[in-house]
Amino acid sequence: MRGKGFGSQLLRGVTEKLLNAPEAIATFLHADIDHHYYEKLGYQRIQSGDCMFFSLGHPHYAGMPPSYF
Repeated sequence: MRGKGFGSQLLRGVTEKLLNAPEAIATFLHADIDHHYYEKLGYQRIQSGDCMFFSLGHPHYAGMPPSYF
């Protein structure tokens, strides 16, 4: 099933749904696979860790990753 775009489609749908909430600023994820996969989908790394974020209005994340990472 790899390579058919199912994961990308799922992540895009979840990201869109999360960012459609009126109070949403960004969405975060833990990159447990190659960071480049998520970067191709618009996510950016926070510092040098595995936490990544996506935001429509903020091109850079200033601050520490959320505590659950």
